[in-house]
Amino acid sequence: MLLTSCKSDETAPAVTINGGTAKNVVLNASLTDPGATASDEKDGDVSASITSDYLTAVNKDKTGTYTVTYSVSDEAGNTGSATLSVTVKNDAEPWAGSYTVTDVIGVNPPDTYPQVVAVSETINNRVTFNKFGDYTGATGIFSNVTGNDITLPTQTATSVGSPPTTRTFAGTGAKNSVGFVLNYTETTAVSTLVGVMTFAK
Repeated sequence: MLLTSCKSDETAPAVTINGGTAKNVVLNASLTDPGATASDEKDGDVSASITSDYLTAVNKDKTGTYTVTYSVSDEAGNTGSATLSVTVKNDAEPWAGSYTVTDVIGVNPPDTYPQVVAVSETINNRVTFNKFGDYTGATGIFSNVTGNDITLPTQTATSVGSPPTTRTFAGTGAKNSVGFVLNYTETTAVSTLVGVMTFAK
């Protein structure tokens, strides 16, 4: 008597993510799942059964790196998976860094001080200053960038400087060969001064 046996299926499907296992996306932009394909040695193409958590695992409105999982099971219950690393980035990243600022405002002599410019974690093309105008307490000031241009929307900081005073800032500027220049005005209850900040890395 000839006995035959049927070999059990213990091999999981192989999952391949379209475009590779790492992807960058722009902060606040809409998400598009790159998708994946899957092949099983017994069931063949099982791509249509793939599930992914792309749209729930990635927060498009917060910078950071997120892990997306693609998985699929064959008819025997073997599950194959692959992971995608998605980095949500602010387009303003080239503006970030540590600078030496030379600040000339009104008839005052130049003031030089260190400055840290960081990108916003939630708003694309926005940068923030760890202080502004070398004033203690002026930590909430931000600018928006478009290409090589930078805009300082009108913003008011309360109780900053010495003596503490409410100051309103606004201005525009652009990149240069060493960093960027910001032309701005500083308005208090008694005066408006015109200044220029040169940011050099």
